[in-house]
Amino acid sequence: MAVAAAVLLIVTGCDSGGRDDDTKPRSARWQLDYATTSTRDTSVTDIAAASRDEGWAVGQDIPDDGFGEFFLLHRHGTTWKRAEMPLQPVKGAEFDNNYVHLDASSPDNVWLFASQIRDSVGSVGKPTAARWDGRRWRTTSVDFRVWDVAVLAPDDVWALDANRAVGLHHWDGERWTVHDLPGEAVALSATGPDDIWAVGSHDDRPATMHFDGKEWRSVPTPELRLPRPVDGDASLSDVVAVSRDDAWAFGSPEYWTDGAEVREMAFALHWDGKRWRKAPKAIDTTLRSQPELGTSGTPDGAGGFVLSGGLHHTDDGTLHTIKQPKPVAGRSGKITKADRRQRFQVSDLQLVPGTHEIWASGNVSVELSDGTTFLRGVIASYSTGG
Repeated sequence: MAVAAAVLLIVTGCDSGGRDDDTKPRSARWQLDYATTSTRDTSVTDIAAASRDEGWAVGQDIPDDGFGEFFLLHRHGTTWKRAEMPLQPVKGAEFDNNYVHLDASSPDNVWLFASQIRDSVGSVGKPTAARWDGRRWRTTSVDFRVWDVAVLAPDDVWALDANRAVGLHHWDGERWTVHDLPGEAVALSATGPDDIWAVGSHDDRPATMHFDGKEWRSVPTPELRLPRPVDGDASLSDVVAVSRDDAWAFGSPEYWTDGAEVREMAFALHWDGKRWRKAPKAIDTTLRSQPELGTSGTPDGAGGFVLSGGLHHTDDGTLHTIKQPKPVAGRSGKITKADRRQRFQVSDLQLVPGTHEIWASGNVSVELSDGTTFLRGVIASYSTGG
C-alpha cells in the first residue's frame, strides 16, 4: 500500500497509443458501497481488504474547528458498518492523518497504526498500533511513526519509518527490528515475502530498492532528462508490484527554469523482471498530460493495475477510464443540482484478495452556493473485468 494525498478523479480521456477505434479505452464507473450520513465534513482515509467479504477502513470527521475524531468501519459480508475504534489519542491530542494506516494479509491479521499530535508544535505521547486477530484488537507498542506498511503475514510486516533516514522496520511475530535501505523510501508494494519493492529517492534522483527474502539492494533506474533545467530533482511516490517480472513505479520530478519558476511533470517506470525501463508511450503521454492520475495504485488481479486518479491499465496495455460514481445526497439529505457535480477524491485503494475487484476509500465533494465545499466520506468499488 502506498500513502499519497487524495487526488480528484477527473479523467477526460487517454492516449490509445495508435490503436484502432474499436480498441480505444472503454468506460466503467465507480460504485459507491458506503457513504457517511454526518452533516459535518467527513472522509474515509485508508482501507484494508482482507478477503472478498472482510474489510476495514478508517475515516475522520472534520469539524469547523477543534480536533477531528477518527472512526473505524468494518465490512463482514457485503455491508460496511461502524466499529469500535481500538486506538484513542491522549486527552488534548488528536491522531495525525498522515500516520494513520491500515493493512491486512487475511481476516485474522489486520494492523492499524496511528500517531498523535497536540497541535502544529509537535507530538504528544507515543505512536501506537493494534492488531486484529479475527476476534479482537490487541494493542502493541511501537516507537516510530509509520509512513507506509506492507502486511504479509502475522510474523512478516514491513513498515516505513516517517523519519526517512531511519529506513524501515520489520515485525517477525515477536519484535520490531530496524533495517537500513540504500535510499529514502516513501512507498512499499509486494507480491510475496521474497518480492518486495520500496521506492523513493537517493541524491535527489528516483530510487528503487528490492528485497529478495534475504537482503535489500538498490536497483538502477533510467536516467531522466528534464527540459532545460537550471536545477531539478525527482523522486518516486508509489510502486505497484503486479508480479515478479512486472512492477510499475510512479513519480513527479520538479525542475526550475531560467526564470526560477517551479514546474512539475509526472512519469512512470516499468520493471520487466530484468531492469527498469521508461513506461510505454501511451501511459507516459497520459501521465504527462494528467499528472494527478499517478499518485497511487494497486494491481487489478488480472495482470494490470488501477491508479487512484481513475486510470485502469490492463495487462495488454489498453487504458480504460473510470467514470465518476452516481451522486449521493449532500448536506440537505437530498440529491440537489449541486450534488450532481460531485467529484470523487480517492485517498487509498486496494485489490480484494482472490478477486478482480478494487475497493477505494475517499470522499465525494461538492461546492455549495455559499462558496464552501462539503465532503461526505465514502467507500467505492470497481470491477476490473479480468
